[in-house]
Amino acid sequence: MSNARFLEKRVAEAFYGKFTALKEPQEAAIEPILAGRNLVLSSGTGSGKTEAVMAPLISRYWQDLFRLDSLAIVYISPTKALANDLHRRLGPPLDYLNLRIGIRHGDRDDLRKKTKPHVVITTPESVDVLLLRRDKALATVLAVVIDEAHLLYNTQRGIQLSVLIQRLQNIVARPPLQLVAMSATISNLLDTARLIFGRQSNTDFLKFASHRTIDALVRDDDSTSLVAKLTEAKEAKVLGFVNKRKYAECFAGLLSHESHLENCVFTHYSNLDALERRETEKQFAKRKTAVCYATSTLELGIDIGDIDVVMLLGVPSGIASFLQRIGRGNRRKEKANVVCFIYPEVDCEFPPKPPYEPTLIEALRHIALIDSAQKGELPSQHRYELFGAVAQQCLSVIASRKGKYTSLKELTKLFEHLGYVEEATLKSILDALAKRSFVTKHSFKTAYGAAEALHKLVAEKKIYGNFPEDLQTVKLMHRSTVIGEVHEIAIEAPHVMSGKPFLFAGRKWIFKKKEGDIVHVVPADPEVSGKPLNYVGSTLEFDAFLTDKMWHLIHAREFPYHLLHEDLQAEIEIARKVAQTFFSANEIPYVEGRTYNQNYIRYYTFGGVMVNTAIALLHGEGNAADITDCWLQLHSPVDWQALPSDPMGYESVFPQLAKFLKGRSIFQKLLPHRLQVREGIQEWLCDEAIGTVLRRLTTSKPMACTQRDRPFPLEMPLYLTGDDHEE
Repeated sequence: MSNARFLEKRVAEAFYGKFTALKEPQEAAIEPILAGRNLVLSSGTGSGKTEAVMAPLISRYWQDLFRLDSLAIVYISPTKALANDLHRRLGPPLDYLNLRIGIRHGDRDDLRKKTKPHVVITTPESVDVLLLRRDKALATVLAVVIDEAHLLYNTQRGIQLSVLIQRLQNIVARPPLQLVAMSATISNLLDTARLIFGRQSNTDFLKFASHRTIDALVRDDDSTSLVAKLTEAKEAKVLGFVNKRKYAECFAGLLSHESHLENCVFTHYSNLDALERRETEKQFAKRKTAVCYATSTLELGIDIGDIDVVMLLGVPSGIASFLQRIGRGNRRKEKANVVCFIYPEVDCEFPPKPPYEPTLIEALRHIALIDSAQKGELPSQHRYELFGAVAQQCLSVIASRKGKYTSLKELTKLFEHLGYVEEATLKSILDALAKRSFVTKHSFKTAYGAAEALHKLVAEKKIYGNFPEDLQTVKLMHRSTVIGEVHEIAIEAPHVMSGKPFLFAGRKWIFKKKEGDIVHVVPADPEVSGKPLNYVGSTLEFDAFLTDKMWHLIHAREFPYHLLHEDLQAEIEIARKVAQTFFSANEIPYVEGRTYNQNYIRYYTFGGVMVNTAIALLHGEGNAADITDCWLQLHSPVDWQALPSDPMGYESVFPQLAKFLKGRSIFQKLLPHRLQVREGIQEWLCDEAIGTVLRRLTTSKPMACTQRDRPFPLEMPLYLTGDDHEE
């Protein structure tokens, strides 16, 4: 018998009235939530997680919701876009129950209304705003839901939210809060709970494998031709994920001349104005035939209707991203259709004809992702020790008290649940903030109050976010409508300033004039070719877990050839046979050559960028090394057996290794130097795959290869041996 019978009858009707049976996660979540326990729920995309937690929460607090008639449930989303979508999805069942739902983020604040919503959808930063302004509506909160928790694990925002929940616990009228976290891709449920919930023993863990099969195919031909044929033959909706924003514009531009797709090709990425993105979501959802090229902005569960085919135009950076992307397709069916295309890191205004180089390496990357996803393999990372958000929360607490002095002991207690923020460590952070005039030390008490720089942070509304510091941006405006924001240096590119058409929001524009941070543009002739803008951002890197997986796939007895298009099957089969003939899984193939009048030696480590970087640093060639995730190129040979197999053995290069941490927030930059280093090496110390790769490499023997031996046949072009060779 279904657990739905334990729900309030009207609540069950509102959330599940149209369903003949509940999904497994929905059945399982009812009992622990009704019992008042905390819950961490991991279940595949499209498995009804939102209903699984909201129905029993509403049912449990049914009497309180009407008795208090105020805010009772805070639902935290990682993005404003997802918050808006959740508001649309939860609106009908809550309206059926005569309950109010509202939004609180940078664009909207329903908690300012006289009649408060019973449920508010918000973001971590907005919770910080509410606590800083000491919003009285928070006093009646009974439960907190955290959606897409995988995006918060081991991040500054995750630490921020963890502390915000502790602060919220301290002001609610009826502690403790009931806490629920959920995601499709949580690998370690216990560590996730400890990070976000703190030391809560009253927690249940539910993990469900996705029942959806993955129907995937890796191709190296022209994706736009396939899209044109597919959408012309029948009604079809195609969602194409790209790794760079300019690629979204490029591929959309290549389809703009297809008459049957007129006004049916869209782009979706962060630089587009929020209204522009919402209109894209609306138009794409309602059309029966449409194509949308998007970055990670559409990875989350925003409702854009039924998707027939998901295309990956380039390899996602990890399994979580891969699962989120393919989970957008065929959500109401038991199968996800995905076509993976191989594209190079080149200017894709008009992508070159295949084959792309190195085709087989990229194919292997796709195979590693698909195979891991099908087997439910996820990388395992222990909890990071992060301090940037600790500094930010200290400032937020002091600011919430109108700058009054707050004792070190009181602040330390706020971070006890993290388990690594000792009083001496926190004092060093506060003293560093004092040196930069963010706080001031009390003359004789161990306490800290607000200083000038903190007041400025609050006035400029920069105190709430633990996002990386961004470059200067400008707004693109056509007439009186803002269509998006881009980095100023992108607009200052010569081809834009000279009046040549550029691509943005799926259309072609011409620069007209710049007034402060406003750039006025006008539409260009649609028949004239345009060039995508160049955006500043970090390069996606394949992690150590997946790169190591690639190495083992080369030597595996069985290989999933069925995932490859037939023209790639034969190539990879030959390449694997050659590789297995000339080197084994416990050898490191290498080639020697000469470039720019210098000798080099290239080791095919398949260790990931971080491992290769650490080895180069310990070897003394950190700055001179040429590094990818698959190989490490140095000027002198490595004694592999002499290298440490334990990540802690690289302690001497931790300061240099920490410099590779990109995208730091203003609060991270304010930390004492030793804590900046400690933050920078967390991935190195906490990713289990790092130790696995080091143990493999330090117990392997280097294997010299010659041109005849084809040292690594999955990479093209092959690098020749000989002093006279020039790359």
